[in-house]
Amino acid sequence: MKRLATMCVFGVAVAATGIASAETAGQAAKDQPAAEGSYPDGFLRPGFGARVGGYGFRQADGEGVWDNCRMNGVGVFGTLDLNRHVFGEVGLDFYSAAPETNEQGLDRVSTHGTLGIGLRMLPDFIVSPYAELGGGVELTRIEALQDGETVMSHSGAYPVGYIGFGLEINATENLKLGGAFR
Repeated sequence: MKRLATMCVFGVAVAATGIASAETAGQAAKDQPAAEGSYPDGFLRPGFGARVGGYGFRQADGEGVWDNCRMNGVGVFGTLDLNRHVFGEVGLDFYSAAPETNEQGLDRVSTHGTLGIGLRMLPDFIVSPYAELGGGVELTRIEALQDGETVMSHSGAYPVGYIGFGLEINATENLKLGGAFR
């Protein structure tokens, strides 16, 4: 619950910063002509959002399905559109072991901090596909339990990378809905 409260506070801070910087940048850029492919007011356009997701692992030999140590999570992210096609993203995601993983005797908590860059294919269409590439760090803690007792505990920081593909729906000029697989 404490993590969810932290995530909400972070999301509000990102939103307030984005709104304040958009108003300041928009006012400063009104007297300058817009460059080709940029937004009408000629400034970098911030955005923010939230996401839900999960992931799992496979056996080391590549056999089986992606269901070992299933993790469910939530996250917040901020974006900065450099122009209509190119955008940057910073994200903070929190994952914890799914109930079936806990029943197997594992408890795991992970936090991912990521940076990425993306390319929108058709920004002027209602539905626009995009590709994204990024990386960051995973801070994780894992415990193995047997009969309610901790038999192994490990914490560490690990590099993460991703390639993602998604769709954005341009609902209005200032509202995008979307989904991604990465």
